[in-house]
Amino acid sequence: MIQSLIERGFLSIPSYKNAEGKAVEFYSLDPLYQKIESLDQVDKTSRFQEAQATKEGEVFEMIQTEFGRQLSPIEYQQIAEWFSKDHYEPDVVKEALKEAVLNQAYSLKYIDRILMNWAKQKRTKANDTPRVNDYKQQNANAQDLPPVPMNKWLNK
Repeated sequence: MIQSLIERGFLSIPSYKNAEGKAVEFYSLDPLYQKIESLDQVDKTSRFQEAQATKEGEVFEMIQTEFGRQLSPIEYQQIAEWFSKDHYEPDVVKEALKEAVLNQAYSLKYIDRILMNWAKQKRTKANDTPRVNDYKQQNANAQDLPPVPMNKWLNK
């Protein structure tokens, strides 16, 4: 049993000499711990890749829903390049889609121009986009306003 664990690389038997000069052997589970740690790292990276793929899939579905039609293979390729070649985050692409829909421009070229414009302005995260910043700014301005009396002063 122990021999099979050693052969599989889960157990080792290192030896050393103690203070009296005698050789002492002990069982070490360090190889097992190293394998578990490497599996954990692989699992974390695969979970991250799955989550990223899920977010990217959501972007494809959102674009199809907003455009009201199926995307062509060329459009799929262009959107995939946003993630693979241009390295845009899915949340940023979603924000660009929302911006295009608000402007009633149902075109991937329009979305691409928005993304390129944001990239030039170094806006790479979803919370850096202008629409989110405008919303934050509006809320800040609304809090700075004095209270408005609700009297009917015109009818007096």
